[in-house]
Amino acid sequence: MWRLPRRLIPILCVAASAPSAALAQPPASTSAESAPAAPPALPDAAQGAALLAAVEDYTLHFDDPAFYWLLRRVREVDSPGAFAPRSGETPVPWTFLAERPGEYRGRIVVVEGVVESCLAYEVTPRDGPPLGRVFQLELSDAGAPRFFTVISAADERPIPLRSRVRAKGYFLKMRQYRAADARPGYSPLIVARRVDVVAPPRAWPGASGRGLLSNSTNLLIVATAALAIVWLILRRATARPSPTKSPARPHPPTQSREAPPTPDDLDWMKDRE
Repeated sequence: MWRLPRRLIPILCVAASAPSAALAQPPASTSAESAPAAPPALPDAAQGAALLAAVEDYTLHFDDPAFYWLLRRVREVDSPGAFAPRSGETPVPWTFLAERPGEYRGRIVVVEGVVESCLAYEVTPRDGPPLGRVFQLELSDAGAPRFFTVISAADERPIPLRSRVRAKGYFLKMRQYRAADARPGYSPLIVARRVDVVAPPRAWPGASGRGLLSNSTNLLIVATAALAIVWLILRRATARPSPTKSPARPHPPTQSREAPPTPDDLDWMKDRE
């Protein structure tokens, strides 16, 4: 029987193993795998309705999934024209939102007030990608001790304090907060795209401040009144008391210093006897 030479056996073994080695190698990366990851899906309307239905009012936080859903919807879905001001629009009263939050939840409303605070921070949900920077504004309601909380999603600069502004956005809930005196307060939470300045600071009545000492005129009146009071007090303290006349003392009856009568003066009495 014919046999292969021994020097050819290693060459054939290497050639036979080459196809299996080629099959064992991992496939080359395709263009689809090298492409960046797809962005998360846009907010779904049905999903948003379910999230809004689970919102609870009058809580100390607004870390609700519906809040992040509305924030993404304002930035990624709705057109800027949806939040443009229109003629005939009137701000919704604070009491309407406080008394019927379920009726307005998820609806676009218009609110107006004076900027009392404006804070910027980054929004990062616990189970989602970062949503970027927002501005949180607290608006006072016509000088009353009640506020609106507005989250501005697209403003690039802070709004000057004491400006009168108008915001158009989605109403989420009635939130609870702690006031300076530790008492609970409540404010409607609005997620808006931008905040429109109606009047800059000091351009509307009462913008210079609130209270008795709100402007220079009131300060001058108070200072004048204080000086007048001090002047009256000093005048009374330094005035000398007027001397009073002592009542006249009754003089005792004067006694006659004439000489006593002599016996001759009494002779007329003897004649009558």
